[in-house]
Amino acid sequence: MRKQQGGFTLIELVMVIVILGILAASFAPKFVDLGTGAEAAAKAGASGAVKAALTVYIAEKKVEPTVSQLAGYVTGKGVSTASGSITMPYTKTDGTSGTITVPTYPSSDCTGTANSTDVTVKCVGDAT
Repeated sequence: MRKQQGGFTLIELVMVIVILGILAASFAPKFVDLGTGAEAAAKAGASGAVKAALTVYIAEKKVEPTVSQLAGYVTGKGVSTASGSITMPYTKTDGTSGTITVPTYPSSDCTGTANSTDVTVKCVGDAT
């Protein structure tokens, strides 16, 4: 008489691994802090938007804009100017709101922060 061996087939083991992988992928974001990466990405996006707006303004008008003129070229809700900088609202990962400030400079080497909205912008810095 032959004795029947017990065990799992390869297909059964693979299916269990796939199901565990799906469960892990769906629950992992709840345990991993993605807030710092999201905030850094929002700041990089805001800086990129203002730098692109500066390039488009100069290409269209053939002159450098003032801070307030540049803010008019940045698309988005709630874009405003404050003491030579452009500010944008954003929603944090915890649901609260915050602002991102992008500094503007009157010199092409990005020194000497603009202190007024009437200053001509020649350089845009990284968001803070």
